[in-house]
Amino acid sequence: MLKLSIGAPDGSDDRVSGVQTYVLSYDVKGTINAITDGQNAGLEEFYWNIFDDLDVRADAITVRISGSAAVRDIACYQGPAGQDARCTTSRSAGPSATFTFDALRAGDAATVMAAFPGGTFVNTEPILRDGRQRFLGLPPLAAIPAALVGGHETPVAVQFTPRRISARPKRRRCWPRPTRHGHSASSCLISPPAVSSGFLKYSGMAPAIRMTGRSR
Repeated sequence: MLKLSIGAPDGSDDRVSGVQTYVLSYDVKGTINAITDGQNAGLEEFYWNIFDDLDVRADAITVRISGSAAVRDIACYQGPAGQDARCTTSRSAGPSATFTFDALRAGDAATVMAAFPGGTFVNTEPILRDGRQRFLGLPPLAAIPAALVGGHETPVAVQFTPRRISARPKRRRCWPRPTRHGHSASSCLISPPAVSSGFLKYSGMAPAIRMTGRSR
C-alpha cells in the first residue's frame, strides 16, 4: 500500500487553495509485456492504466508515449473499468504515440497501449515470487490469492507534476488487450495511484509517457 500526504507537511488535514505544484518521483517495474499470441505476437507492449476510478471529472487529457524504436501499434480506452470505448483520438509517428481523452466522468478509467518491435526492451520475462511464507498464519483459503506475484523486470523512472492529486492503494484492473483487428485477450494490471489531472513522465529503459489535462 502506498499512502501519500501532500500539501500539509505536518501530516494534518489542512487544505490549500489556488494553483499548487507537486512533484513525485518513483520507480516502476513490470511495465513491458512480451506478446506471444494474436496479431501483436512478437511485439512488446506498454499497456498502462492512466486513471483508475477517476475522482473528479476531466474535460480534456493528452497522453504522449515515447520509446526508443518506432511504434508498431496503438490503442486506448476510456470509461468504466471493463468497457472498451475508445479514447477521442490516437495517433503515432516514429517512436512516439499521442492519445486524447475528452469528457471523462468521475469514476471513469483511462488506458493506453503502445506496441514496440520485439527486442526493444530488456528483461521482459515475468517475475514470479513465492509469497506463501507471508501468509503462514492465515487460513489456507486466504493465502491462495497471494501465492504468486507476477510482473516484469524492466524498471521505469516516473515523475509527474499534477495540479491536484489523489493517491490510493494499487488495484488490479482487467481490460481487453488490443490488437490491430480487435481484442484477442484480457490483460490485468495493477494500476498506480489515481491522479486527478496533471503531468506524467516516464524515462529510462521503458517508454516515456507524458500526460497533461484539465479538470473542473
